[in-house]
Amino acid sequence: MRLDKAKKGRGKGMSDETLSIRIAPPTTKLEKEFAGVIVETLSRLPKKVRDKVINKVSFELCVDGMVSCIIAHPDPDEPTIMFNYPYLAKKSDSFKMKVVAHEIGHFVLNHLPKRVRINKKLDREVDGLCEEWGIGRLPRTG
Repeated sequence: MRLDKAKKGRGKGMSDETLSIRIAPPTTKLEKEFAGVIVETLSRLPKKVRDKVINKVSFELCVDGMVSCIIAHPDPDEPTIMFNYPYLAKKSDSFKMKVVAHEIGHFVLNHLPKRVRINKKLDREVDGLCEEWGIGRLPRTG
Protein backbone atom coordinates (compact mmCIF):
# COMPACT_ATOMS: atom_id res chain seq x y z
CA MET A 1 0.00 0.00 0.00
CA ARG A 2 1.55 3.31 -1.02
CA LEU A 3 -0.07 6.58 0.02
CA ASP A 4 0.41 9.56 -2.25
CA LYS A 5 -1.71 12.54 -3.19
CA ALA A 6 -4.51 11.71 -5.64
CA LYS A 7 -7.71 10.09 -4.25
CA LYS A 8 -10.07 12.14 -2.11
CA GLY A 9 -11.34 11.05 1.27
CA ARG A 10 -12.39 12.88 4.40
CA GLY A 11 -11.42 11.75 7.88
CA LYS A 12 -13.35 12.48 11.06
CA GLY A 13 -10.60 14.61 12.55
CA MET A 14 -10.50 17.11 9.69
CA SER A 15 -12.61 20.25 9.45
CA ASP A 16 -13.41 21.23 5.87
CA GLU A 17 -10.03 20.07 4.59
CA THR A 18 -9.98 17.09 2.25
CA LEU A 19 -7.28 14.45 2.60
CA SER A 20 -5.99 13.64 -0.87
CA ILE A 21 -4.27 10.30 -1.14
CA ARG A 22 -3.70 7.49 -3.56
CA ILE A 23 -3.75 3.96 -2.25
CA ALA A 24 -2.49 1.17 -4.47
CA PRO A 25 -5.61 -0.87 -5.13
CA PRO A 26 -6.10 -3.09 -2.09
CA THR A 27 -6.45 -6.68 -3.21
CA THR A 28 -7.89 -8.23 -0.07
CA LYS A 29 -10.58 -7.37 2.44
CA LEU A 30 -7.87 -6.97 5.10
CA GLU A 31 -6.00 -4.44 2.96
CA LYS A 32 -9.19 -2.45 2.36
CA GLU A 33 -10.01 -2.39 6.07
CA PHE A 34 -6.50 -1.43 7.07
CA ALA A 35 -6.30 1.27 4.40
CA GLY A 36 -9.31 2.83 6.12
CA VAL A 37 -7.54 2.72 9.49
CA ILE A 38 -4.46 4.38 7.97
CA VAL A 39 -6.57 7.13 6.37
CA GLU A 40 -8.46 7.75 9.62
CA THR A 41 -5.20 7.91 11.58
CA LEU A 42 -3.64 10.32 9.07
CA SER A 43 -6.73 12.53 9.24
CA ARG A 44 -6.15 13.03 12.98
CA LEU A 45 -2.50 14.05 12.67
CA PRO A 46 -1.28 17.63 12.27
CA LYS A 47 -1.35 18.66 8.59
CA LYS A 48 2.44 19.09 8.41
CA VAL A 49 2.98 15.54 9.71
CA ARG A 50 0.25 14.10 7.49
CA ASP A 51 1.72 15.71 4.36
CA LYS A 52 5.23 14.44 5.16
CA VAL A 53 3.92 10.89 5.67
CA ILE A 54 1.83 10.93 2.50
CA ASN A 55 4.81 12.06 0.45
CA LYS A 56 7.44 9.75 1.92
CA VAL A 57 6.13 6.61 3.65
CA SER A 58 4.96 3.29 2.24
CA PHE A 59 2.71 0.97 4.26
CA GLU A 60 2.86 -2.81 4.06
CA LEU A 61 0.79 -5.55 5.65
CA CYS A 62 2.77 -8.60 6.70
CA VAL A 63 1.31 -11.99 7.49
CA ASP A 64 4.46 -13.72 8.72
CA GLY A 65 4.13 -12.96 12.43
CA MET A 66 6.68 -10.15 12.64
CA VAL A 67 6.12 -7.14 14.90
CA SER A 68 4.73 -3.91 13.51
CA CYS A 69 7.65 -1.63 12.78
CA ILE A 70 9.16 1.09 10.64
CA ILE A 71 12.24 0.27 8.65
CA ALA A 72 14.43 2.49 6.49
CA HIS A 73 15.79 -0.27 4.29
CA PRO A 74 16.27 -0.09 1.35
CA ASP A 75 15.75 3.70 1.13
CA PRO A 76 15.99 5.87 4.27
CA ASP A 77 14.35 8.73 2.36
CA GLU A 78 11.23 6.65 1.69
CA PRO A 79 10.82 4.24 4.62
CA THR A 80 8.27 1.48 4.86
CA ILE A 81 6.02 0.92 7.83
CA MET A 82 5.16 -2.76 8.14
CA PHE A 83 2.25 -4.10 10.16
CA ASN A 84 1.65 -7.59 11.54
CA TYR A 85 -1.91 -7.88 10.37
CA PRO A 86 -2.81 -11.30 11.78
CA TYR A 87 -2.13 -9.81 15.23
CA LEU A 88 -3.80 -6.46 14.53
CA ALA A 89 -6.89 -8.03 12.92
CA LYS A 90 -8.00 -9.14 16.38
CA LYS A 91 -7.66 -5.65 17.87
CA SER A 92 -10.03 -2.67 17.97
CA ASP A 93 -9.78 0.14 15.42
CA SER A 94 -8.64 2.41 18.25
CA PHE A 95 -5.72 0.08 19.01
CA LYS A 96 -4.85 -0.21 15.29
CA MET A 97 -4.80 3.59 15.02
CA LYS A 98 -2.44 3.79 17.99
CA VAL A 99 -0.10 1.33 16.26
CA VAL A 100 -0.23 3.30 12.99
CA ALA A 101 0.38 6.60 14.82
CA HIS A 102 3.17 5.03 16.88
CA GLU A 103 5.05 3.87 13.80
CA ILE A 104 4.47 7.23 12.09
CA GLY A 105 5.92 8.82 15.24
CA HIS A 106 9.13 6.85 14.75
CA PHE A 107 9.30 8.28 11.21
CA VAL A 108 8.64 11.85 12.37
CA LEU A 109 11.34 11.56 15.08
CA ASN A 110 13.76 10.03 12.56
CA HIS A 111 13.99 6.66 14.33
CA LEU A 112 14.77 4.77 11.13
CA PRO A 113 16.65 1.53 11.76
CA LYS A 114 17.98 -0.67 8.99
CA ARG A 115 16.73 -3.68 10.91
CA VAL A 116 13.93 -4.32 13.36
CA ARG A 117 14.79 -3.72 16.99
CA ILE A 118 12.90 -2.70 20.09
CA ASN A 119 14.12 0.35 21.97
CA LYS A 120 12.01 1.26 25.03
CA LYS A 121 13.50 4.75 25.31
CA LEU A 122 12.56 5.60 21.70
CA ASP A 123 9.14 4.01 22.20
CA ARG A 124 8.46 6.25 25.23
CA GLU A 125 9.47 9.30 23.18
CA VAL A 126 7.04 8.27 20.43
CA ASP A 127 4.28 7.58 22.97
CA GLY A 128 4.56 11.18 24.18
CA LEU A 129 4.23 12.45 20.62
CA CYS A 130 1.15 10.28 20.02
CA GLU A 131 -0.43 11.75 23.14
CA GLU A 132 0.29 15.25 21.82
CA TRP A 133 -1.52 14.26 18.62
CA GLY A 134 -4.53 13.17 20.69
CA ILE A 135 -4.34 9.51 19.66
CA GLY A 136 -2.84 8.18 22.86
CA ARG A 137 -0.06 5.81 23.72
CA LEU A 138 0.11 2.09 23.10
CA PRO A 139 -0.49 -0.05 26.17
CA ARG A 140 2.78 -1.66 27.24
CA THR A 141 3.28 -5.19 28.46
CA GLY A 142 6.22 -6.25 30.58
